[in-house]
Amino acid sequence: MEAKSIYEALWSQGVQPEIVSFLSSLNWTFIIMFITILYGIKHTNHFYWYESFLEKIRATKYRVWVSALLTSLVFCFFRWKEAPDSFHSEYVSALLRSIFFSVVFSNIFVDIPVFLIKKLGNVIDKKEEPAPKRHIRNKR
Repeated sequence: MEAKSIYEALWSQGVQPEIVSFLSSLNWTFIIMFITILYGIKHTNHFYWYESFLEKIRATKYRVWVSALLTSLVFCFFRWKEAPDSFHSEYVSALLRSIFFSVVFSNIFVDIPVFLIKKLGNVIDKKEEPAPKRHIRNKR
């Protein structure tokens, strides 16, 4: 019998279906909405009132968690207005898993793509700049 790594053993034991079922059970509508709102909060000036609110309550380091809480409350409110009988334990469980998933991976979803786009933009801008002209003095 051939020795397997722990990853191969776990994969062959059935971890793949568990990961696929976990990812498919997430509320991707909430995750995409949260990522969009979090991008606006972190990288634009349209949410200055939010930053001043967090400074007043001294919670600036919990900015992502507070925005996740507010986004989930708004999301639940609109879901409730659409179908009041749609709240059951499976839906709430999926929403909580989606909240934790999006908060934990918010740097991957928001900060890293913005950093790469800015870095790529700087590289493109540097390539497009014309070379500086040298002033050659005429010797007489």
